[in-house]
Amino acid sequence: MKSTLGFALCLILIGLESAVVFSQVGADKKPTLPPPKKTTTKTTTPAKRATRSSRSQSRSISRQPSIPSFRPQNPKIELVPIPGGTFRMGSEDGVGLNDEHPQHPVNVKSFYMGKYEVTQGQYLAVMRNNPSSFTGCDKCPVESVTWSDAQEFIYTLNKLDAKYVYRLPTEAEWEYACRAETAGDYAGPVAVLAWYYDTSNKATHPVGTKDPNAFGLYDMHGNVSEWCEDWYHDSYDRAPLDGSAWASGGVQRYRVSRGGSWAVDEYFLRSALRNRDPPANRLSITGFRVVAVLRT
Repeated sequence: MKSTLGFALCLILIGLESAVVFSQVGADKKPTLPPPKKTTTKTTTPAKRATRSSRSQSRSISRQPSIPSFRPQNPKIELVPIPGGTFRMGSEDGVGLNDEHPQHPVNVKSFYMGKYEVTQGQYLAVMRNNPSSFTGCDKCPVESVTWSDAQEFIYTLNKLDAKYVYRLPTEAEWEYACRAETAGDYAGPVAVLAWYYDTSNKATHPVGTKDPNAFGLYDMHGNVSEWCEDWYHDSYDRAPLDGSAWASGGVQRYRVSRGGSWAVDEYFLRSALRNRDPPANRLSITGFRVVAVLRT
C-alpha cells in the first residue's frame, strides 16, 4: 500500500513540473496578431492640382459667351466720275471775302468723287462708332468728325477696297466739283440744292434728298461742311495750279473745309467760300466726302 501511494505521489510531482515548464514557454513566446489593414490616402501633387485647376478654369471660360471681334465692312461708297478740265478758282475782284482772292485758273485731272457725303451708317460700318450729334439716322451725313477721324476712315477704307485708292478732296477739286461748270455763286437754285438755315429746321437731313448739281453730286451746298486735304492759306498767292493739295506753308493750325452747312445763311453756301478749322475740331456742322482714283 505504501508503494502504491509513493508511485501516485511521483506522478503528481511530474505533472506539476510539466505544467511549470509549459507555462514558462508560453510566457516567453509573444502572441501573434493579425497584420493591420493597409489604408491608402490619395495625395495630390502640385502639378496635378494645377492641372485640375486649369481644367476647371477652362470649363468656366468655355461657358462664357464669346464676344465677336469687329470686322470693318466695305460701305460701298457710290462714286461719280468727274471729268478733268480748267476753271477759275476763287471770286472775282470786289466779290466775296479776302481769302477768296486772287481768282486764278486751275487745271484739274479727272477723278471720282463720292456721290453723297459719308453717312453715319457708312462710318459705323468702317469705324465701329458714330460720333455724330444728330443720331438715329443712318442716311444722314456723319458729323462731329475731326480731320484725323476722316483720315482714319479713309485709311481703313483703302484696306477694304481693292479697286480704288481713296483720300480727301483737294480744295481745288472740291470747288471744281461743286461748281460743275458754272461760274456764279451757286451751282443752281439754293432752295432746291441745299439744306441750310432757312430750310433745315436746325438739323442735318438724309443725303440725296435735295437736287444734285450738273455733275450728279448731292449736298455740295449745305447739310454739312466738308473737310479738304489742304492746309489753310489766307490768300491764293502762289497756290498750286494743277489741282493738287496745298500741303506746305500757310497757317498750319487750320485745315480747309468747304460747302456750308445746315446752320448757316445762304451767303455762306457759295461755291468759292472757304472755312478754316483746327483739325481737332468736332462740330455738328462738319463732315466729309471722299474722292478716289483707280488702283494701278
